[in-house]
Amino acid sequence: MAGLIWAASRFVIFPVLSGISLLASLPIILLSRLPWFANRSWLRATLMLLAALVSIVGPMVMIVHDVATERITGDCEPPWWPSWLPS
Repeated sequence: MAGLIWAASRFVIFPVLSGISLLASLPIILLSRLPWFANRSWLRATLMLLAALVSIVGPMVMIVHDVATERITGDCEPPWWPSWLPS
């Protein structure tokens, strides 16, 4: 039952994070359409690449968080944590 609730929450959270990331990239997309940026193709391409990276940050962070916290022990140390790094 707990796994079902966790999975159902991901169906709600994932689209919300994707939408927030899209809204965060919208000002960059609009900025790239200004005449000064649109006339310089290398700058416009750079801004569009930045917008694409910003739009995938939210879902990526959620996936990395889910993978990292999958089997955390009681001392909140991930199982793959290297022993030479402080916890």
